[in-house]
Amino acid sequence: MENFSDIRPVKKKILGIEISEFVIFLIVFVAVFFHIFFTHNRRNLGQWEYPIWADAAGYFVYLPATFIYHYDGSKMPENISAMTGDGFSIENDKIVTKVAMGVAILQAPFYAFSYLIANNFNINDNGFGKVYIYGLGIGAAFYFTLGLFFLYLFLKRRYSKNVCFITLLLIIFGTNLYYYTYEKFLYSHLYSFFIFSTSLYLIDKLIKTNFKKTIYIALFGIILSLAFLVRYTNPIFIVLLLLFLDIDSWQALKQRFKYIFNIKFISITAISFIIILLPQMFYWHYLTGNFLYYSYGNEGFNWLEPKFLEFFFSPNNGAFIYTPLYFIIFIYAIIMSIKKEQNGLLILSIFVIASYIFASWWSWSYGCSLGKRPFVELTPIFGIGIASLADKIIQFKKPIISIILLLILLFSTLFSFSLNLHYAGCSFVSDTWDWNEYKLIVNRSKFPLIRFHKYEYSTDFEYFNNELYYPFIFNTNLITKSDTAYSGQRVCKLNPNDQYSFTYRRNFGSITVKDSSNVDFSIKYFFPNSDSNKLDAYLVIQVEEMDSVVYYTSKKLEPIPNKWIDANIQVGLPKFPNYFVLVVYVLNDSSTVLLDDFKLTVRF
Repeated sequence: MENFSDIRPVKKKILGIEISEFVIFLIVFVAVFFHIFFTHNRRNLGQWEYPIWADAAGYFVYLPATFIYHYDGSKMPENISAMTGDGFSIENDKIVTKVAMGVAILQAPFYAFSYLIANNFNINDNGFGKVYIYGLGIGAAFYFTLGLFFLYLFLKRRYSKNVCFITLLLIIFGTNLYYYTYEKFLYSHLYSFFIFSTSLYLIDKLIKTNFKKTIYIALFGIILSLAFLVRYTNPIFIVLLLLFLDIDSWQALKQRFKYIFNIKFISITAISFIIILLPQMFYWHYLTGNFLYYSYGNEGFNWLEPKFLEFFFSPNNGAFIYTPLYFIIFIYAIIMSIKKEQNGLLILSIFVIASYIFASWWSWSYGCSLGKRPFVELTPIFGIGIASLADKIIQFKKPIISIILLLILLFSTLFSFSLNLHYAGCSFVSDTWDWNEYKLIVNRSKFPLIRFHKYEYSTDFEYFNNELYYPFIFNTNLITKSDTAYSGQRVCKLNPNDQYSFTYRRNFGSITVKDSSNVDFSIKYFFPNSDSNKLDAYLVIQVEEMDSVVYYTSKKLEPIPNKWIDANIQVGLPKFPNYFVLVVYVLNDSSTVLLDDFKLTVRF
């Protein structure tokens, strides 16, 4: 008689994972799409927050150019480039974009779906409207979920299910990946994340099959080409993974090189790579007459002057201060390397090489970013280190150490996720090391464990060429050298024809998150005219809604000639809607007035 006591029910699987795991990923997909939908549903074309804006428009324009306009720039909607932040241009009736088409290739099936819907339901929005945004939103949720899925499959061969899910949660909530999924989903970083996760999975498959299975080699060539077309630096790190992933001895390294540097692997990879590259080469030929072309013009790398300190620690998008988990990964990669743990040196090497490349880019801050957005694509690689750390924490025999490490991870994760949800975009408006701007950004994140209660901005007008940009609006011709300057050599000089001084403008919601605030505007002034009847100027604080003034107060400057005077005005303001604008300036009805040492303080 047979014994059935040891027979266990076979767990049903979908795509290589258990049904319960599949349901989790399905829920993630649905949740992410709806977050994208509700985030962008009320935004209109031509607004800065519209998804198709600046760099994103450069990636996106391939799609309407291919499906609708057939690369005839004369047929594009009028002023569409300006309306989408000049991410591309129309030159001699050609559609010109500096970025490659990798993102567009990945988005194409979802754009095609939207195109069919638009045609069948007679939706005429010129290929740039919301039906396409929704379609690409589905695509973004799809690639985000699929990237997590492939990373999960890769990690599952090395760690427990619990460790794998903890790793995914830390990556989602503890890095800037999610911001570039729901908010900036038309940028390249989400798609690079998907490509790197897929690369890890494919390389793992290649290793298991001794690099002999043709389908895996062909897929690797395709992924490598897409990686290049999404971001030109991506293949560097994928090749490093190919060469060194799971290598733990010289013998293993020699064997790996033997597998890779053979005719079959190189030829299939090269053919697959070139096939995917061909559309880009034809576009470059259409643009320039050459099949190979560097599209970034004068933009490039300052290899001898990498901005490491700024890259990691500047309040202007410093990697470690916006995403503390990156710092934890860096430190743990060092520990893994010292202990000679598998892939520790690989993770550390990729981190260092990537940091050098990214910090050498001419725009090391990467413009309107949340932290260091080029690191987003590397999160699958960092995920190997995160999984190792999570595994160690679970196995620590000293509970106190585990608790401390868990609290550190929890703090960094919640901090980053708060920034993800509340980051306003282009929030940093001052110089590289202005910590007051960083304080405002942290305050807006509503992270309960960190709160600042004062914002300050000041200038003595000495460095107006690189300091006085937004939030200031004024004619720089007002700034002049003066022997009578209160400090330094420059002043803001107002004449009878110059009624308004510089104008400080800032969205009210970007300054304070409290129900009320105290605004203190101070400045030094000098009337060089002895005629007191012509000494008439005012400090002004007002709040605007669009073109309407909803609050106004002023204070007249004392008519004391030939003497520097310290003037200030203080007001208590209620909390206005975030899109209201705080405006501060000097109103001049005098013959001449000199201004110096501007300072604005907001307490909340």
